[in-house]
Amino acid sequence: MLKVTALTDPNGIWNFKDLESFLTNNPSKFQGGIASTLTPRNLRQTIFGAYLQDDWRFRPNLMLNLGLRYEIATVPTETSGKIVNLRNLADPLPCAA
Repeated sequence: MLKVTALTDPNGIWNFKDLESFLTNNPSKFQGGIASTLTPRNLRQTIFGAYLQDDWRFRPNLMLNLGLRYEIATVPTETSGKIVNLRNLADPLPCAA
């Protein structure tokens, strides 16, 4: 069973027993957190990208369109130090990133 805390789902976790109860907005269970304990996570990440494209026309009715795209992203950071990592699976506690 997957246990999710209120920090990851500030709007709560809604469970419906079937499609009909979902469509009629009749949840069978709701899990919510204490609103005062929820704090925002200000994640930052930089993404760089490049794209090259060229068209070659061999005949009036035959053209080859080629493109190449490359993207790289930095490691996400958090402005207030609220992000943590589990470096090894056997570690008892996560480490601040």
